[in-house]
Amino acid sequence: MLRSGLNAQTKVMLGHPIEALRTVAAEAAALIAKYGNPTGMAYNEEYGRLYNLLQDLAAFGAEKQKQIYIDAWVTELQTRYDEFMSATAARDAEAATRVTGIVKQTRTEADDAFRALAERVNALALLNGEEEYVTFIDHVNVIIDQASAVLASRDTRAEKKRNG
Repeated sequence: MLRSGLNAQTKVMLGHPIEALRTVAAEAAALIAKYGNPTGMAYNEEYGRLYNLLQDLAAFGAEKQKQIYIDAWVTELQTRYDEFMSATAARDAEAATRVTGIVKQTRTEADDAFRALAERVNALALLNGEEEYVTFIDHVNVIIDQASAVLASRDTRAEKKRNG
């Protein structure tokens, strides 16, 4: 909406009765047309184009912006762009921390639980004799082998995906 308002104000100024203002408006209109209408694009492309437009408008100069009354539009567009980028950065940082932290924590807890189980079963087998624990140990070994096979196949698929 802000980009549309900026574009509309610039187009209005193209018909201004003072030729010097029409010339300034034509320069601004060329900058706006250069990046097209970004609405409907993916966020990365949309905000990439807005970033470039804002950079070009800053280079265009505050004085020229004021002459054709687009300075408030540019300032508001820059403010909203900065707010979006800050919110996006905060969201990405939170998601990265949450996902990495949860996976790492869960993996550590699972490893610790497995070690504790193995130590306890080994100690009980040593004290009471292996015969009573053979079936349980065999079942656990089958589960470990299955999990290892799944992890190995995931690694293989991930490697193939990376290499193309």
